[in-house]
Amino acid sequence: MPRQETTRDHAAWLRDDLMRGMPHFITTAWTPDQRLFDTEAIAEAWRKIGFRSVHILSKHETGPALYPARHRNDNLDRDFFGEQVDAYVRRDIRVSAYYCVGLDDWAGGMHPEWCVRDEHGQFADTTFWASPSWMCLSSPWRDFAIQELHEVAEYPISGFWLDILGLPVDPALCFCDHCARAYSDFAGAANLTNMRGSEGHWEFKMWSHKRFVEDARQVLRDHGRDPTVIFNGAGAPFFKRYAEPFDGSDSDSTECHNPVLMGAIGRLNRNSGNAFELLSCSEQSWVHTVLKPDTLVELEAFAAAAQGATYTVGFTVTPEGRFSPGNIDRMASINAKLEAQGEYLRGTTPIYDVGVVSSRDNREMREVIGNVWRWTDFMRQGHLLHNVLPGFHNLDAQRVVAIPAGIAIDSAARVALEAYVRGGGNLIVEAPTRHELGDGPYFLRDLLGLTFQGRSQSDWHYIEPADPILRRDGMTTDPILVPGPADAVQLDGAEQLGALIHEFVPHDLAHLIFLANPPHRDPPDQPGITLNRYGKGCVVFIAAQLSRRSPRDMTDPWAGTLAQNLATLLLDDRPAATIEAGARIELVANRQDGRIIIHLLNHAYSPTPALPAPDVRELQTAGIMPTSIHSRGVIDRTGPIAVSLDPEMLGMYPTSARLVPEGEDLALSTESNRQLFEVPGLGVHQTIVLE
Repeated sequence: MPRQETTRDHAAWLRDDLMRGMPHFITTAWTPDQRLFDTEAIAEAWRKIGFRSVHILSKHETGPALYPARHRNDNLDRDFFGEQVDAYVRRDIRVSAYYCVGLDDWAGGMHPEWCVRDEHGQFADTTFWASPSWMCLSSPWRDFAIQELHEVAEYPISGFWLDILGLPVDPALCFCDHCARAYSDFAGAANLTNMRGSEGHWEFKMWSHKRFVEDARQVLRDHGRDPTVIFNGAGAPFFKRYAEPFDGSDSDSTECHNPVLMGAIGRLNRNSGNAFELLSCSEQSWVHTVLKPDTLVELEAFAAAAQGATYTVGFTVTPEGRFSPGNIDRMASINAKLEAQGEYLRGTTPIYDVGVVSSRDNREMREVIGNVWRWTDFMRQGHLLHNVLPGFHNLDAQRVVAIPAGIAIDSAARVALEAYVRGGGNLIVEAPTRHELGDGPYFLRDLLGLTFQGRSQSDWHYIEPADPILRRDGMTTDPILVPGPADAVQLDGAEQLGALIHEFVPHDLAHLIFLANPPHRDPPDQPGITLNRYGKGCVVFIAAQLSRRSPRDMTDPWAGTLAQNLATLLLDDRPAATIEAGARIELVANRQDGRIIIHLLNHAYSPTPALPAPDVRELQTAGIMPTSIHSRGVIDRTGPIAVSLDPEMLGMYPTSARLVPEGEDLALSTESNRQLFEVPGLGVHQTIVLE
């Protein structure tokens, strides 16, 4: 059958849901009594919550299929998948079939030759998933999985949701015989071992991923189903071992498990214009029986919805079929709160003042993720309306763009940045940044207005801001410690806004004597912060890396305050909207049909005040699965929060402000060029509509 082109219109329904269910029912042949699973009761639970769609398991990572698979010998006694599909569809609930592609203990045990291996023939380390069998997409497992997807597509489903999809990102995997042959076919007789870690190796992995997604979509067409395919990790190229910059998913889909992370990933995903979902669990983690606090789940739901996302939430159904009636009741209540504000959550576009550049390249993002997340934290904690950009795309969506240390800049990006600044945009560039020919001139030298003089010999530095605006918001009057190396620069058209101060001894010694010896000025007035005017815009350069993490980065606020003040400087002290509140209050602003919609999110109910640390293993474990959750009702109410708007920057002069859904009108006043109002107090979340 010839392949058909697919447009995203077929998946328009993915944008409709504010909340979506992902029940995790995992059972095995040795479960004591599978008769206790009550399909109709569970279907009624999802109807009570108000789900319009759910992702349900057809085959999970340990291997047993939840339907009578035709080529397995470990089938269960009941068609759990089929019963659920029938019950849900009768209630007008769409079903996407979850199928775990990457892991399958049954298939790995029956066919170890189908498993991922390193160059020495050893199995991949899969301890993170507690599953020994990582299946290779170059092996006959691929055809076996496609065959099973055909079986699943015989049910009236609305698409596939594919988990752990693709060959490993790790360049040490996979080197099985099947991959060696497949790579030779793909690349024209090249030797896979010789190409380890090369661009060709990477392209081969992307090709295998893309081919599986296309074939899965064709399976759905063959059975007359909605050809919707979603894969876990789509839209977040740094997030999982198997995620990559491939745009084949009908919806971006990212596990977050943390409302702070939801805000960052939501902003990143929003740039694509695609439907997207942000995943978490109503319990402590996947397949867990202990519930999260109501306030945390509500905060996650609104953190996702405020970004235009679907909050896809997991539910544990035990092997015997038990689930929590209390969980169903509270999720119905939270979904009702979302739907009560659905008019103001659907069909919005974001308002940004500042954008933080990230990367679409998996390998690069794994190196710079800590820097990107630090800048994102700086902007959120400073209550700046901020975006997280997928590379150098969508620059014009904001007035200031921050380029964290280490972000790769190619010639096309340089042209785009020059046009952006020439037209009135502004940049913050953090060292280290790209050079010509190793340590040659800066790649952005015309934008920076600087000559590179070399790297400082000191390991730690201080920056001393000189411009008064950089000392605002409680900034210390002392120099600011930056825990890392710095660039020595000479002004070549730029002007100096702050000095770089070298330590006179290495910091591991300085901690012994710093009380008696202040930082040494050597040379006495070396540029640490500069500003270059280029066209209609400006470029700020920071010679030392503010985003570099130190052992005290959670207790030293000054790098963040300086970053916020630099953004405010480039905004000409005219942010479109800002608030007077503590650093744990997040500000989001959206536009919709002549309205401005503001969301205030209270991260006092979050498990963490900041984004995950840069270590990839930590990102995959403690970084996304909260390690500290406190239980509390709505007791962390703030005092009144002052909101300040710049109507000219917003492109709208509001005449009314009201709380939603309460309907309470708020008094608007004008001071200079800004409009002001006050929110009485904040619990978990508050929506304000300006018209």
